[in-house]
Amino acid sequence: MKNNFRSIKDSLKSWKKNYAHSDRINEIEIQQIWKEELGEIVNRYTSSIKIQNDTLYIKTTSAPLKSDLYYRTEEILKLVNQRIEPRVLKNIVVQ
Repeated sequence: MKNNFRSIKDSLKSWKKNYAHSDRINEIEIQQIWKEELGEIVNRYTSSIKIQNDTLYIKTTSAPLKSDLYYRTEEILKLVNQRIEPRVLKNIVVQ
């Protein structure tokens, strides 16, 4: 008898690809990645994370952090795209 079961991970990936509001789902995933990879202090001074048209918009309440994030955009872009399926981001704008 053929096994027709898929893993939960595969099912969620399939659902996410077909879901009309996948940007919102990706935002939630990115918020979690942001906290894990960049740390609690960076997360505390980040006021907003949004995705629009393949671009990640990050708002921060700290000018020094804004400067640091601006210089690390390529590193952050690579980090986030490695953890999200499919790779959705092409740009990062720090505000």
